[in-house]
Amino acid sequence: MPRPITSPTNPLLKRTALLRKPARQRKENVFLAEGAREIARALDAHLTVETLLISDESLLQQLPSLHPDTDCAILPDNLLKKLTYHDEPEGLLAIVKRPAWPDSLLDTAPRILVAVGTAKPGNLGAMARTAAAFNFDLILAAGDTVDPFNPNAIRTSTGAVFTLPILSRSLDDLHTWLRALPQRRPSGRVLAAEVMASTDYRKATYTSPIAILIGPEDTGLTPETLAAVDNARGKRVRIPMNYATVDSLNASTAAALFMAEAARRTL
Repeated sequence: MPRPITSPTNPLLKRTALLRKPARQRKENVFLAEGAREIARALDAHLTVETLLISDESLLQQLPSLHPDTDCAILPDNLLKKLTYHDEPEGLLAIVKRPAWPDSLLDTAPRILVAVGTAKPGNLGAMARTAAAFNFDLILAAGDTVDPFNPNAIRTSTGAVFTLPILSRSLDDLHTWLRALPQRRPSGRVLAAEVMASTDYRKATYTSPIAILIGPEDTGLTPETLAAVDNARGKRVRIPMNYATVDSLNASTAAALFMAEAARRTL
């Protein structure tokens, strides 16, 4: 049975309010999931729901069975609305433990999408959704990227961020990894999206293991990152389009084209 909370000074409410800050979530290794669909998907992905906050006990019927150790609290709408993100909250908010993905995936994952400097939650969420659809094994989020468990990233991914491994690394770490790839993944391929490249992305080779790099849509991959790709014996490729009209594609759209092409070669 949910325990009732009526005071705005309750320690759980204070903690949940702090968890609205991404830095606090990362520090505690948790994230917030809001709404029946997202919480149900987290449960279906076998993630640990530490705490569930609800405005009405009947809402529990919308979720799979909770673990007996899950702390469940019921509180008035006016208190819950102060903690939720949605303009029209459903009355369900969960504190969920983040999944732990091993670093060894960087050496063993056959298909890796490297999202460099993806600052928009919707873009990263869309990339995760597409990566899951086309059987990619890992997203490496490199540089100054958004948190994959940002509420908008979760929503746009339709829960793919709960099951698709996503590792976050600095740009320096990415460059170090790329330089070591010829030794660590001798048969691996690296493709980097660059608008000035001479090779059409449809003419590239997509055999696994492969890593595909997509940079920020406004600036693209930096010269340092492209140099690291070159050192990894990678290939720069472009997406043909009408550059007189637009100078770039949305990052998640570009990533989708690459991943769809990789899937087309193997389906």
